[in-house]
Amino acid sequence: MKKIGFIVVLLVGLTGVGFVSAKLRKPAQPFVPHTIVYRFTEYDEADKLISTKVMVRRVSADGSWRNTVIGTDGSASHTSGKLAGEITVTRTDSNSPIHLGFSYYEAPGRNPAWISSDLQDFLMFTALRRDGTKFTKLEAVDISLL
Repeated sequence: MKKIGFIVVLLVGLTGVGFVSAKLRKPAQPFVPHTIVYRFTEYDEADKLISTKVMVRRVSADGSWRNTVIGTDGSASHTSGKLAGEITVTRTDSNSPIHLGFSYYEAPGRNPAWISSDLQDFLMFTALRRDGTKFTKLEAVDISLL
């Protein structure tokens, strides 16, 4: 009889622990589904324009994303993946600058960037070489919510 009582108490305890851990677990980060069309520009070592391409980035609510880069010759390449979590915890406010209807902040660091905390995405990113010259620049030219 004691054995059955112990098993019942153990099962009730494990069920309680399961409910508590489910309540304390953070829900998956919902992302704002959106599409951003970027101008993707490449530069040579003399900071002269090499090429300009179009990149279309689609992000789903579950954080999955798909990028399509369209070259000047019409060729297209695709990449995809899934965001592991927020790219920033910094929040914008009513005093923040706005680009294409979305507020952003300028990210600190060596490579200039504008980050939208609402979209959890870049509105502009410039990759610099070690000598400080531009390597590539990604600029949002259109944003739409899905």
